[in-house]
Amino acid sequence: MKNSKFRIIASSLLSASLLLGVSASAFAQDAPAAPAGEQAVETLTVDPVHSNAMFRVKHNDAAYVFGDFLGESGEFTYDPNNPENSSFNVEIPVDSISTGNEQRDTHLKSADFFDAKQFPTLTFKSTSVKKRGMNILEVTGDLTIHGVTKPITTIVQMTGTSTNDEGQQFRGFYTTFNINRTDFGMDYGVGTMISDNVKIILSFETGVAAK
Repeated sequence: MKNSKFRIIASSLLSASLLLGVSASAFAQDAPAAPAGEQAVETLTVDPVHSNAMFRVKHNDAAYVFGDFLGESGEFTYDPNNPENSSFNVEIPVDSISTGNEQRDTHLKSADFFDAKQFPTLTFKSTSVKKRGMNILEVTGDLTIHGVTKPITTIVQMTGTSTNDEGQQFRGFYTTFNINRTDFGMDYGVGTMISDNVKIILSFETGVAAK
């Protein structure tokens, strides 16, 4: 009889210890893995060698004149799963302006236009990002030119992604939009020689930042 009671008690204790062991093991497990297909947030740096910041303006109400800037820099944060969490920051040196004519470039750097000495950079900092379709984003942010900051909204196309032989990842972005230069305090020649409206063309190749 005593042996029977002992077996019952021992069996109960063993069951309880097994149950507690299973529960403790369950609580000790790591958090569930991310769902299949979920991608990590990317921190991307602008490659100035393979990026372009261009503009187009009409001269004498006749032909378009094009120019560009060199040495763009910036950092983008892109969230493939939640694009609204993405951000875009760009800085462009004014002194790098080039239109293919040295005399005109010098004039554009002067106080009549960009005033490169007083305002050495053009900047854009996003304030909101929305997904508008496959590889299409609507980006709103603050554009600063000639020391004046104005909000703009533009449609940004993600033009492609790739990975090179070393495993480095790349992503491309492209957008165009129009501004009135008088909104940024540049009114030289408006109504006589140079149009107020300026078309901006931006294409950026970016790579995943080194950790």
